[in-house]
Amino acid sequence: MDTVENDNIQGEDITTYHYIRSSKRQKTRLVTHILEAQGQLQVEQDDIMRLFTIFLETKYNHYQMKKRSFQNLVSCGMPKIPGDANNELDHPITLEELREAVNKGKRHKSPGPDGICHEFFKRMWDVIKNDMLDIINTMYMEGAVSDAQKHGYIVCLPKTVAPVIPDPSQSSTQTIN
Repeated sequence: MDTVENDNIQGEDITTYHYIRSSKRQKTRLVTHILEAQGQLQVEQDDIMRLFTIFLETKYNHYQMKKRSFQNLVSCGMPKIPGDANNELDHPITLEELREAVNKGKRHKSPGPDGICHEFFKRMWDVIKNDMLDIINTMYMEGAVSDAQKHGYIVCLPKTVAPVIPDPSQSSTQTIN
C-alpha cells in the first residue's frame, strides 16, 4: 500500500515532502471507475478490485504448458555456468561492475517504491558510488536484505480511458507448446 509511512526510510521522520508526494501518488494511481463488459459502470473500490481480479484470472488461468516447454522457457536455451565461473560469483561486486549496471539502466522509467528514479543514480554517481557499492555488497555477500528491500509494488494500469472487462464465457483456452 502506498502510504506516507512506506514512503520514508525506516526510522526517518515523515516530512511534508513525503506526505505531499505520497498523497499525489495515491490520487494518480486510484482507479475511480470501470465499465464492465455488459456496459454497467462500477465506482465502488470493492467492485473495481473484483473486476480487476476476474480480468487477471481470466487472462492468465487459461494457459496450459507442457513441462518441456516450461523448462525451455526457464533456461532460455542458455548453457549452465562452467564450474570455474562459479568461483567468480563468490567475489564481491566491483565498482566498475556496479557502474556498468547503473549505466545500462534506461532513462525515463518510473521510480521504485523509494521514489528514486534511475536518472538519480546516473547523475549522482560520483557522490553515491561508494555508499551504493557498500550496500550492494553487504546485501550480496552477507545476504543482508531488509524486509522493505524484499517488497515491490505491482500496479495494474488500464491502457484505455474506459476499460471494459471481457466476458469470461467468451474467452478461449490457449495452449502453448
